[in-house]
Amino acid sequence: MDSTFLFSILLTGGITWIITKLLSTGRREQHLPPGPPTVPILGNALMVPSKFAQLKFTEWARQYGGIFSLKIGHGTVIVVSDATVLKEFMDKRSNETSGRPSFYTGSLITDGYFIAEADSTTDIWRMGRKALQTLFSPQSVNKHLPVAVAESSQLLFDLLCSPQDFEKHIDRYTFSILLSIAFGKRCPRPDTEEERLFYEGVRLTVQVVSAEGPPVDLLPILKYVPERWASWKGICREARTLQRRLYFGLLEEAESRLARGEGTGCFMEEVIHRQEELGMSKDAAAWLGAIVLEASHSSGSFISSLILCFVAFPETLRKAQNEIDSVLPDGRLPTMDDIASLPYIRAILREVHRLKPMAPLGMPHALLETQEYRGYVIPKGTTIFINAWGILHDPEVFDEPEVFRPERFLLSEHGTKPGVDSKDWRASIPFGSGKRLCPGMNLVNTNLAFTIATLVWAFDFATAIDPVTKTPIPVDIDAYEEGLVFRPRPFACSISPRSEAKAKLIRQRFTDATPALSKYELFLTKEK
Repeated sequence: MDSTFLFSILLTGGITWIITKLLSTGRREQHLPPGPPTVPILGNALMVPSKFAQLKFTEWARQYGGIFSLKIGHGTVIVVSDATVLKEFMDKRSNETSGRPSFYTGSLITDGYFIAEADSTTDIWRMGRKALQTLFSPQSVNKHLPVAVAESSQLLFDLLCSPQDFEKHIDRYTFSILLSIAFGKRCPRPDTEEERLFYEGVRLTVQVVSAEGPPVDLLPILKYVPERWASWKGICREARTLQRRLYFGLLEEAESRLARGEGTGCFMEEVIHRQEELGMSKDAAAWLGAIVLEASHSSGSFISSLILCFVAFPETLRKAQNEIDSVLPDGRLPTMDDIASLPYIRAILREVHRLKPMAPLGMPHALLETQEYRGYVIPKGTTIFINAWGILHDPEVFDEPEVFRPERFLLSEHGTKPGVDSKDWRASIPFGSGKRLCPGMNLVNTNLAFTIATLVWAFDFATAIDPVTKTPIPVDIDAYEEGLVFRPRPFACSISPRSEAKAKLIRQRFTDATPALSKYELFLTKEK
């Protein structure tokens, strides 16, 4: 055979193979769940919005079902938007569905030590999970509840003195509780060095790990672009510097306290005692403390959403106040023990989680082994999103799902419509699934329920009045920021004490809490 002719055949065959491969890239394989139409090479990549993706995912779920697929280039994404699928595919198969997809920008910041990003097969995840189970055991949660009670006294006092700064007070409150529990040090006022480092680190991290950040995991070649042409690398480096300064500094303070015999009984002191037993390096220990502090950001978003809902749906606040007043007729402040006697307060907790989940899509999972489910074959390495928003806003399951209505949780266990089969539902849906279920869920919910009760007891929340026009300033219940957590955009509202007698009790409670708070005020400078 003529060599030129043979070369032509080989060249033609090679070109045909490349074209066929390119055209098949982005195409949905027949064994996958259905999903929106794809285009060659990109698949559905251009169809997924960079912000509020849960809304588009929910729209697709109504069209393609509770489990659907997307193609992002040659990769596959599965979206779970149904409680039964969540139980069957994610919870019951947790060993196979608890991986994490590649997260390059996150690893640049945390050096791979942040267990929320770590794959469930790694030693980092196993060590961290074991240590966290100790912190979040029922006995440990009860041990740390006095911290939350003492901090709540300052939150009420701060809101009484400067209600216009309620967002700052909320952030200080949630951060200080977990700073005390994790590292044995509190945050006595907004904008301390620790709080500044924490929220600046969060801000920078959001820039590079959100959907608007660089698509390094889709285009790995971006890893090799020099920093002078990749500004995101500089942001990662700055975020890493800030966060290491915060977490390693706090860990060293805890070590110094223990060396002097001045321990506070905080979580990281226990980790230090057990560091050798756990096989945990100093880096791993510091980033373990970070995972505890991260919950303060989501708790702050919850309280902001709560106040927004009270302003937008004032009848719910009145019902909650009537319940508080009936249970506490003597006018005293609520205690943790009172929560069991406040079903409407507990319903409010559930309804805020349902209406405005703190993490509408959570962190993505990755499939560790190929799985067959409902006749579909879902390959190993598939990225999985749990669309908590879609599950909790399903009009087939909830009456008027976009309305804040705590009463729904008094009528049925999971707030569902009459006649809806809710055997596959669980209260922890907003907190993840399987092995990835948030280990601090009980501590967070206990603190949030108590916070709701104290705020309802103490204050009236209403629309703010424009000082010029003297007209109410409406709030937008759907105006939210996209980030690591789902939080309302800044809004104006009126916060006032329900009576002068309550204002007096708030001031007295804050004074009485001084001894409990001072335990966590070592290593504070005058500026802090």
